[in-house]
Amino acid sequence: MSAPADLSPVVEAVRGLDLRPRQRQWVSLSLCVVDAVYSIGAHYDRHVLPVVRRIAAEAGIETPSVPPPATGLADPLPLERFLDRYDTVDALLAVTNNRQRTSTRGGILKAEAVLQYATILHEHGIRTLDDARILLDDPQRLDTVETALRTVPGDGGFGVRRGYLWMLVGDEDTVKPDRMVLGWLARHGADVDAATARTLLSELATEVSRVLDRRVTAWEIDHAIWTSARSVRAELHSDQEEPRSQDRSIDPDAGGVEAAGELADIRDRLDTVLATLGGQSSRRVIVDLDDPDEPDLHFVLTAALREWADDLRHQVQDDPEHPNRADLLRWAEAADRLHERIDEAL
Repeated sequence: MSAPADLSPVVEAVRGLDLRPRQRQWVSLSLCVVDAVYSIGAHYDRHVLPVVRRIAAEAGIETPSVPPPATGLADPLPLERFLDRYDTVDALLAVTNNRQRTSTRGGILKAEAVLQYATILHEHGIRTLDDARILLDDPQRLDTVETALRTVPGDGGFGVRRGYLWMLVGDEDTVKPDRMVLGWLARHGADVDAATARTLLSELATEVSRVLDRRVTAWEIDHAIWTSARSVRAELHSDQEEPRSQDRSIDPDAGGVEAAGELADIRDRLDTVLATLGGQSSRRVIVDLDDPDEPDLHFVLTAALREWADDLRHQVQDDPEHPNRADLLRWAEAADRLHERIDEAL
């Protein structure tokens, strides 16, 4: 997928977002590694933040995040201490209380992936936040480290996990364009994949910086898009303002309500329906998208279809040898077609 030649519509849309510099950063490379590994394919507030908080608390870190730039600070949990404290997967699981895997099919425990990540970084002399930031300025050494990190299961499509780690470390130009960000870009005329989105966000940062006459980073745009998309979802559940996370990757007081649970239920039902349509062609369901009793029906249906299709494609990216690869892609295409038909009907 290629970025649109004319960025003007996307630039205007970005200008309308709440663009803010990074608000918080983890104080330890160990916490960044845990965040990066556990974040892939997981609800951040419900699963990732609790894990990071438990590790910080167990290590006696009273203030796990601070306003940036977090430079010149002693890392309270360098990787050698982290690996000494959690010398086995079971030891880490006892604290995280989270048995998620890097993939639903053939993945390893995320706790194991964390230890593998930490070990690789430690073996390459990367043990603190400052070490990691120095690494980012050495492209040749960085490439060597990334090659090793790529071998840990769960890297994600286009190396999302590695990019997210560097973003947490403090790289303002490396972003993690997840499904919500990709969906927002598509709705504003830039239907791109994660790899192209990274380049696009960098180009947008340059252009928006020029227009606003101040430095705007790719991270700011990525985060502002994510926050905007998240807020739209939250409105499905409540007319009252919910607390917003200042930084989706760190805010210690992150809260808010999302529609993820309801959308997941809808996707499950869609999965069943689409899988059985072939034998029930005579049955018909008529949905009134203008039903005054269901004012959110259009949004719920289209959001559910798009997210379900994205989930299927991410499964294929994460597991190219998936035994149901052809089915997953076919279902994703069916969801896309139904999404288009709904849009055309309005």
